[in-house]
Amino acid sequence: MRQQSAPKQNVSPIIVIVAVLALVLFVAWRAWVAFAPPRIGKLPPPPTQDIEYINQKAREVQGDFSKLSPEDQMRVQRITQGFGPAAIASAWRRQQQGNTAR
Repeated sequence: MRQQSAPKQNVSPIIVIVAVLALVLFVAWRAWVAFAPPRIGKLPPPPTQDIEYINQKAREVQGDFSKLSPEDQMRVQRITQGFGPAAIASAWRRQQQGNTAR
């Protein structure tokens, strides 16, 4: 005995074309976003005040971050985004290398 199935509903060709076109546009847009060259713009100026502050503090404490006051430690940590000890030590090393090169 054969079971009777519900009659198939046909999808309009227009709906299929619209769905395929939407899919192609979506894939093209994602490819463009992923593989497009970066936008080239003018770079902001370097934060010279912050650099000068780090260099000054490195000179004052001779590269030892623990010798800074708690306020100065917090400011250096904020400027360097948590890399205060490394930034102070690096600035001190650069200053020392600059002095020996003369």
